[in-house]
Parts: sequence; C-alpha cells; structure tokens
Amino acid sequence: MRRHRSFEFTHALCRQPGRSVTDGLRLEDMGNPDFETLCTQHEIYIKALKEAGVEVNILPSQDQFPDSIFVEDAALVLDGVAILLNPGAASRAGEPQVLKEDGGTFFKDIIQPKFSGPIDGGDILCFDNIVMVGMSARTSDAGADDLAKVVAKFGYHLVKAQTPPEILHFKSHCSLLNETTAISTQALMTSGCFEGFNIVVVPQDEPQGSNVIRVNEKVIMAEEAPKTAKMLRDLGFDVLQVPTSEVAKIDGAVSCCSLRYSL
Repeated sequence: MRRHRSFEFTHALCRQPGRSVTDGLRLEDMGNPDFETLCTQHEIYIKALKEAGVEVNILPSQDQFPDSIFVEDAALVLDGVAILLNPGAASRAGEPQVLKEDGGTFFKDIIQPKFSGPIDGGDILCFDNIVMVGMSARTSDAGADDLAKVVAKFGYHLVKAQTPPEILHFKSHCSLLNETTAISTQALMTSGCFEGFNIVVVPQDEPQGSNVIRVNEKVIMAEEAPKTAKMLRDLGFDVLQVPTSEVAKIDGAVSCCSLRYSL
C-alpha cells in the first residue's frame, strides 16, 4: 500500500524552549508567555506526538534564538531529508545553521540550498505530491522559485499561493487533513488557493483551529478551538487537543513546534 508521505510519519524533531522564548517575535502584544507554563505545554505537545505513533527527538534550547522552539520555520523535511530554509525575520537568520549543527544526525541527509530570497517553513504546506507555498512578509517569490527546483528532485510540484497581508504565515490559517482535504479559515479559503481540494472551514471565532497537524491517524490541534475539534470529530477524525495559550502569544501554533518525517 502506498504511504501518504504528507501525514504518515515515523519521527518528529522538537527543540526545548529556552528562557529567551519570552522575547519571541509577535505581530500583536498579548503579553509575554509564562516560561514554566510554556514548558509544561510543550511537554504535553510532545506526549501527543508520541501518542500519534512517532519517535520524538528533542534538541537542546538555543537562547541566542528566542524563536528557535519553532523548528519548522528553519527547515522542510521531504522523504527524511532536511532542506534548510532562509527565514524571513533577521533575528532568525542563524537558525538553519544551528539546526544543521545540532540536529543533522536525525535525518537521512541535510542539504542547504542557496536561496535568493526569504522562505519560512510556516508558509509551506505539503500534500503527497504538491508543495504549496504562501507568499507572505516572511516568504518571497524568489525564495519559492528556488525551492521549486529543490522539491522537484523529490517528485513534488510547487504551487504558489497568496497569503492575505494581515496573516503572518500561510499555515497560520490552513493545514492538511489528508491528501485531498485542507482545513482553512474563511479569509484564506476565499483566496482560491485550494481550488480542486476539499475544504473544511473553521468557525469565524476560532481561526487558531485552522492550524493542525495530521500525524498518522491523529489530528493534533489547539484545545482553545473546541468547536473546530468537535467539527473534525464529527467528520471522523481522531483529534488530540493540546494547550497552546503560551506559544500563541509569540505567534506560535502546533505545526511550527516540530518537524515530522519518516525514515
């Protein structure tokens, strides 16, 4: 049986939050995250990944990079190979190199293409054969064009999408549920980027519910989106809810806290 490489995984990689995480970037000031609570929530998140059936490896904290807990922004992993990206925020520019130094042994291989523009992992949504990249303040056309050449070697076709200007990352408002279905906010869905896909639209007052991770037979998502969770359960998905209140204060969500892949 063909493996769905978009959501059938054997491994996940996370990074332990450092105390500098309270200085993380944010679009809106909702107050600083409480460090101890954030660490507790991070442990619950890791437990959910393990419950979904993956082996989780945890990298040490990197206090010089407050946002480095969000490992997904620094790399894209396809077929077990980590492709180091080019983060669009200046304060995060060194994160891919740090990931290469302390996390390279966890992948089949690790490559570092030369990008002529910024590209963040938070703007990249992978289906089985399509890599969808949202243009945003953190990802440029030039970065996406360079990535297209790389992912083609793995059998993927890259498709560009336009992220509405008020949205930080493409995946802040959408995720994959299976190889033919995406979950999205109304604001992103109306952009037309998911033409040809089945779309589940989250309630207007739960935009955070659109950021989920499908890991094998589980869908991991924020416990702060109960209506979305019920909707997904009613559709037959096995949902695991985790607290995300603290990472949300620094523009984080469930997808950006891990790299999921198969070896």
